[in-house]
Amino acid sequence: MISKIEKAKSIALISLMLLALFLTQWILYDGLFANHAKDYVVEYSAEKLLTIVRPQSYHISFGGLSYTRVYNQMLQERFWTELRPVVVNAMRHYTSIEDISRDDYLNMFTDLSILMKMPLHLKGETYMALWEVETTGDTLEGIYFSEILMRSGSNHSMFIYDQPNERYYRVRTEDRLHDVEAIIAAIPDEDIIEYRKISHRFSLENTVSEDYNQANYELIPFQYNYLVPQFTVGREELFESDVFSSGAQGLIQTVFGDRMDFVKRMRDVNGALILMYGYGERTLRFESSGKVVFNQKFVPSLSKELHFMEALNLAVGRLEHFGVYPEALFLADYETITDTDKGYIFYFNYKVMNYAMAKEGKSDYPVKVFVKGNQVIQVDKNVVVPETLITIQETDQLLSIDECISRNFLQMSVYYLQDKNIFTGDVNVNDYYFIIRSEIEAIDMTYYQLEGYFDDVQLLIPCWQVQIAGRVYLFDAYKGTLLKTFSLLG
Repeated sequence: MISKIEKAKSIALISLMLLALFLTQWILYDGLFANHAKDYVVEYSAEKLLTIVRPQSYHISFGGLSYTRVYNQMLQERFWTELRPVVVNAMRHYTSIEDISRDDYLNMFTDLSILMKMPLHLKGETYMALWEVETTGDTLEGIYFSEILMRSGSNHSMFIYDQPNERYYRVRTEDRLHDVEAIIAAIPDEDIIEYRKISHRFSLENTVSEDYNQANYELIPFQYNYLVPQFTVGREELFESDVFSSGAQGLIQTVFGDRMDFVKRMRDVNGALILMYGYGERTLRFESSGKVVFNQKFVPSLSKELHFMEALNLAVGRLEHFGVYPEALFLADYETITDTDKGYIFYFNYKVMNYAMAKEGKSDYPVKVFVKGNQVIQVDKNVVVPETLITIQETDQLLSIDECISRNFLQMSVYYLQDKNIFTGDVNVNDYYFIIRSEIEAIDMTYYQLEGYFDDVQLLIPCWQVQIAGRVYLFDAYKGTLLKTFSLLG
């Protein structure tokens, strides 16, 4: 027969075991959810968002056929500092909005004017929220702000191009909006690169039929008396034999906190290092290419619906404390995910030496953040860090876009015909010489990461990024080589 003392001892022992188990689980789950708490607090950082969502392309018309594009970051900053209040004032106090024709819009650009292009298409209601604009009208809210044009002589008007709907607007106000002449006068002479509109450069009005004459106002540099530098680059975070840099250690601490008790370390078959917290609630992956991937399990009980600006704020807030944060970061695209819990995927790009990183695919950007509910559940980063400037030789020359297209015209014409579903056997590609040029939709100087330059060294080279009929071509700006092409149409 078991004595009362032995029975009491057994009960006490079982109680201690249960308490130990409870405390273990408490420590585990307390660690998991304590880290959750700081992720779900949405605090607006308006000044930070103003640097993320802004024009990334500034075209200047000096009148007639003389144009330039401003790449200088300091000048861009000055322009936007002076012009953003003008745009905000026009949105607050406009008296009328009227449709205008494309020809009218282009004619405005031929006079002394500034054309600002946004990197993505967002409706006026989003900019109103970002710029804290309150208005009684709702007309502007539904218009996509793809471009904003301000013209000398039209100081009481602002012009908007809505690219998704192919519509052009004139926004009138009783207030004097701007002084374009004074802003343009700030452009230093030594920084001016002369441009020509595509339609003028190739005399498209006289060489193609009206069906193919796009009256294209994209600008091609006319003179090349400058060179864009090249760099060797490094990865954001390096690890050898599981030894991390101080930056990587800081990133790990940001993701997992100070307590690493339940963080497992694993190696993938491709050499990637994976850190996993608990039972996979959070993972951090370091790939040999330099890509860093963060994933977090979605917790439905902590979810709530977020509007676009709230989700963007949460995404930017996560990036601010997630390793290298490029100063010239900007929002380049986004997707809305609609399922049980609404979410957003934000695609960010950044600039090096005034030039954005080349986009290598429809959604292949160096930084991607997935926000679902009010939780950041995924971050993909592949940020390169310039290390050594490549010395420019006397023989180096930046090729024109004309030369790049001419050198690769046969290959480009094949892509063009395939994209247009033209498969007749008697096609003469020379017949498309001017037609293809007439369909140039966008031109940018960007940086492209060239793999395997020599040994394991990677190079950052300037390239022309040209969009023609829904397809993007990336050309080596020094050699004219077609580096990559992809269709935006799927």
